[in-house]
Amino acid sequence: MVTYPVLIMLAPRGEHRAAHWMADARAAAAADLWARLKQVEGVDVVVDAADPSDRKVFEELGASLAPPSSGVFHFGRHVNQICAELAWERVAYFGGASAPLLTQETLTAVFEQARELEARGGLVNNLHSSDWLVLNDTHALAQVAERVPKDNMLGWVLAQEAGYEIRAMPPESAFRADLDTPADVLMIGRHPMAGARLKAFAQDADGALQGRIETLEQALLVPGNGLAVIGRASSQLWQRLERELPVWVRSFVEERGMVASGRLADGSVRSLVAEVVQTWGAERFVATLSELVQAVVWDTRVWMAHRGPWPSDSDRWSADLGWLGEIEDTGLAELTRVIGEAPIPIVTGGQGVVGGSMMALLDELGGRAAGYQPSK
Repeated sequence: MVTYPVLIMLAPRGEHRAAHWMADARAAAAADLWARLKQVEGVDVVVDAADPSDRKVFEELGASLAPPSSGVFHFGRHVNQICAELAWERVAYFGGASAPLLTQETLTAVFEQARELEARGGLVNNLHSSDWLVLNDTHALAQVAERVPKDNMLGWVLAQEAGYEIRAMPPESAFRADLDTPADVLMIGRHPMAGARLKAFAQDADGALQGRIETLEQALLVPGNGLAVIGRASSQLWQRLERELPVWVRSFVEERGMVASGRLADGSVRSLVAEVVQTWGAERFVATLSELVQAVVWDTRVWMAHRGPWPSDSDRWSADLGWLGEIEDTGLAELTRVIGEAPIPIVTGGQGVVGGSMMALLDELGGRAAGYQPSK
């Protein structure tokens, strides 16, 4: 059997409270993933943790550790360097928080599929925004390393620029779930297939965001309620919402693939919703939205990219958590205040809140809306 070296990567922790909150959640998910991968036949797992405290935790768990990186971090160069130093001919890369719902059985199936592909082939969870990838030839990384400062671009660049056959997994919650934002943590942490460490973290979390997600769940089960989905949503999510819930859906879809395509990096993101927020102001926009629907999931990163400049990690995550006093960006702080005062639940985050995390929440709702038949 062909063996795959597996690299689980954890980013630096950051200095602010929201960054530490996210780092703790991601470390919990990464430990769950490591434990599950260790049970998969034909893989050899290495953990690459940037922060010394995370390295210590995984060392105590018995994980093999990659050499720590030095200098300014660049994803493509770093992973390519590790593959070269360890003489890996093939590789499976997982962001530390990129696979919180992949069970041992599903992981086994992923590697079985990868073994069936040609040498110039690979599997990715999402072609337009890759969080993990199994690649049969690491020479491909050397070709595109400079083009992928972040992992999200990897699958798309390999397929479009290096000519590799990159197959995307089905658009299901198990393959789309990723912990990019606090909302992802709390929405995915409720799922029955989440790992024990992540579940415990999500259950212990408290605050405004937890309350909004609980209220969102209640609103989604009320027949005739309206739900607004704003951001980089897929048609698959819309289909599931209409098929599984007794609510009317207003979907405002913009800027899918803005990271993988480079539009975020070059400042060319444009959003009609962001134009409305800018023209009306946050209070009027949220007030109008509250008159139209009873709940909102909003990928605010599209608004942020349109508006510029891009807020810090701490500001973005503090806004999602409702930690108003932690936000330095005055425009983001104002929007966060208005959202917190809204009469309806408005859950904000990145692509996950209108993608994998929302799909996971639908899984968790399960049969509570059983028997619902959508009207035509």
